[in-house]
Amino acid sequence: MIKLLQKETTPVELHITTSPAHSVLIALKTVAQNQNNLEDEPWLKQFATKLFVDELKTLKEIFEDIDPALIPSQEYAIFADYLSDIDLKSAEAFTFLKQMWRSHFMPVWDRQHYLQSLADNLNTREWPTRVKSAESVVKAFLRRPVPTFIGRELGGVTKLVFCLSPFVEFQAAKFDSDTTLWIFVPSDPKKLPMRYEPIQRSEVTRLASALADEARLQILEMLAAYGPMRSQEIMEQLDVSQPTVSRQLKQLKMTQFMFEKRDGDASKIFELNNDRLGEVTHLLETLLSTANARMVLNDPRLDQPAELRKFLNEDGQIHRYPNKMQAQQLLIGYLATKIEKGIKYSEKEINALLNEWHTYKDPARLRRDLVDFGVMERTADGAEYWLV
Repeated sequence: MIKLLQKETTPVELHITTSPAHSVLIALKTVAQNQNNLEDEPWLKQFATKLFVDELKTLKEIFEDIDPALIPSQEYAIFADYLSDIDLKSAEAFTFLKQMWRSHFMPVWDRQHYLQSLADNLNTREWPTRVKSAESVVKAFLRRPVPTFIGRELGGVTKLVFCLSPFVEFQAAKFDSDTTLWIFVPSDPKKLPMRYEPIQRSEVTRLASALADEARLQILEMLAAYGPMRSQEIMEQLDVSQPTVSRQLKQLKMTQFMFEKRDGDASKIFELNNDRLGEVTHLLETLLSTANARMVLNDPRLDQPAELRKFLNEDGQIHRYPNKMQAQQLLIGYLATKIEKGIKYSEKEINALLNEWHTYKDPARLRRDLVDFGVMERTADGAEYWLV
């Protein structure tokens, strides 16, 4: 359990989990209460289209007034264990929940073989940030401004549970506790906004350079003072040429310090992005934290190509296997550097070595790919393996 501080005295617990019971419950509740507004939840939108009219009706009836017995009493790694623990008065609700799991959710869940290792990795990592409130914890995890629907639930929260879910994009629920907030985030590592490597100086200097100019700072000051402004109004205030203002506006827009939109007459209107200013402060604070600085100095990923780093954790272990062939070749080449040339390994020995360098417990896949990519050879019976 990671301990983070809220203000000076109240500890905020941060925990990452994969509980399928909670994931399914929040998914069904979201569909029941937002059947016609699921644009931000693509999996749930597709799921809703597969339900029959009577199923949608049953779903709405069950989740309009949730039976307290439905709320999981603990985290469950296996959905069947959750079903055996709940005691519903309605046999129809129990049957419905069981049917939904088997027909729609279980086939998706069974493909999430890496999920637990991802959660374990996130729970044990050292967080490169200084956080002082529940809001700061959420912002540190999501790496973006706290969404409004989460922010309004943070009052009195002393424990945050981030649940990796293959069914929802972003949802939040307190269930039966006023002090524990569950936040559901995508289980797909490509969608998960968590970063897997420390903040680099270049990330800060790129943004700082956009602010290292009096004219650009003056533009931001005007937007802060007067609100949204047309480009013509900005030019008049600065008393400089149109090309000069255009260059300044372009850089501020590229670094997301302001928004650009079109008015009815097609003229451009610019508005200050207050959230971006908070992100820069957070980024700088993270860069200069002790944990981040130590990670930069000791992180083995920083010597690897950028395309490969996203598949490695801070210990240099492979935490997920890429889908693209080019990335697979890079990863297998990286793995080959961990194998000593001139030694013949038994299948048991090569499996043990591979298990040291990946976290999701599939040495057979890595062993086969080492051979298929021509990095290793083996005897016909697979009894011995050696580096080419």
